[in-house]
Amino acid sequence: MSLEYEGQPITKLMYEGTNILASQSGIESDFPGYAVEFDGNGATEGTMPDLLLWEVGVQNTLPANTYKKKQHKYLGWVGSDGLSYTDEDTIDGTGMNARVLTLTADWEYQEKYTHDTAAEWAANVEELKSAAEDLSENGTGSVYYEEFAAFMAADATFPFPLRNVNSWTSVAADKVMNCRIVGINCKDKADGSGKAGLTFMAKHAHPKASVINTANSTSGGYPSMPIRTYLNSGDFWNSLPADLQSAIVQVTNKSRGTSGQVTSSDKLWLPSWYELCGSDSSSSYQTNDGPQFPWFATKGTTNSAVQSTLANMYKTNSGAQPSGLSYAYFWTRSVCPGGTGSFVRVYSDGSHNSNNPNYAYSVLPCFSL
Repeated sequence: MSLEYEGQPITKLMYEGTNILASQSGIESDFPGYAVEFDGNGATEGTMPDLLLWEVGVQNTLPANTYKKKQHKYLGWVGSDGLSYTDEDTIDGTGMNARVLTLTADWEYQEKYTHDTAAEWAANVEELKSAAEDLSENGTGSVYYEEFAAFMAADATFPFPLRNVNSWTSVAADKVMNCRIVGINCKDKADGSGKAGLTFMAKHAHPKASVINTANSTSGGYPSMPIRTYLNSGDFWNSLPADLQSAIVQVTNKSRGTSGQVTSSDKLWLPSWYELCGSDSSSSYQTNDGPQFPWFATKGTTNSAVQSTLANMYKTNSGAQPSGLSYAYFWTRSVCPGGTGSFVRVYSDGSHNSNNPNYAYSVLPCFSL
């Protein structure tokens, strides 16, 4: 924007203390503008504009905060005028003629939790959730990043106990959902607030197999399938412990539908074929299925490279077949590009094909914190 004072354009701005010095005017209380500056208050990452010059009485939106501070959560801004401001707040500078409004980042200290193993983290879900939130907020600058990146690289097992599964199994090993981290900040939160810090996928099948749709239709793609109800509010969801249910965040999933990309908002979901196998999937998967999970990408970006990893994942932890299983396969959420009547499923040897959605195959849930 261009400001003028007494008919002269203001081409230079300097400030001292809380007063604006305009090159043509000196300090004037009727100067029609004000400045906004940002103070990171100990930020360890990120930058903000050095100084913004805005016209008094005109609504302007503060730029989104990019400051980050290790082991701290950003709460908003504290203004030199004594007021509090939220991220991307709208202000008009009333009463700020010829003044500088300093906005100081407001931080809340976050205790750093420590555990030696993935199993210990899984046994303390509230603290695991806190670590995931810090990862979401601070990314690679998080105090937890190196630890959880190492867990992912080592394929560490996070064992979450299951409940309400006695009708499907009596085997103690199958009453646990062993999970791996498949991504850090790789999924968008459904509420638009950023990335989910940690994304997990079961290493082996849930003790209950499931159809995708008893009606044997793929119309509408994955978002329209009954299995989403089973996963997000039915038998699968109800088998999770209460603390894990509370910690899970809803994310946005992309997948190949019957005619292009479809999206869904999910707490638990099936993996897509491209999330598992990457770039040697058909172009239709690449366009519509969402990016490959980072952990699977370390195994390769072709089905042949990842095949041995996918082999036998249709089995439960104990090596048994899930209750109600039709054949030795597990489901993905991707509609087959070759037609509109089937979803992609993964063979016992890790290769893939497709089948009608009214078959009961193994389910390997994914979720994010």
